[in-house]
Amino acid sequence: MYNQKAQFIIEQGDQFLENAQMELFKAEEDAVPYLICSNARQSIAKYLTAFLVNQGKTDQLPESLEGLVGLCRKEDPRFNHFELEILNCNDHTHDVAYCTNLQKVKVCVDVAKKAKELLKEEIWPLSKPVK
Repeated sequence: MYNQKAQFIIEQGDQFLENAQMELFKAEEDAVPYLICSNARQSIAKYLTAFLVNQGKTDQLPESLEGLVGLCRKEDPRFNHFELEILNCNDHTHDVAYCTNLQKVKVCVDVAKKAKELLKEEIWPLSKPVK
């Protein structure tokens, strides 16, 4: 179960993911790739941060997605399979180098969904130990 601070961060991540998905579901000519990218990346950051906060890691967390994933990988080997690299961003910080290609930002939303799945596995592990 998550602590209260981590739960609040997860809820923020859920809102960013929902915003990204709502923008993605618009007609192609109406969708704004920057908004999808921005919301997806913020969602990923929130989910990774929530995981670390729940693990007791609250001091000076990195701002980059790459740095957050690195710390998550140190805490839990499941994050070794989290492919942040498929975002293919030039810079993984929150506020620069956003994508403007609609096809590419669909991948960003998929990565955000994967980050959320990893959190669900933390709460409800897929394989429970046999007693």
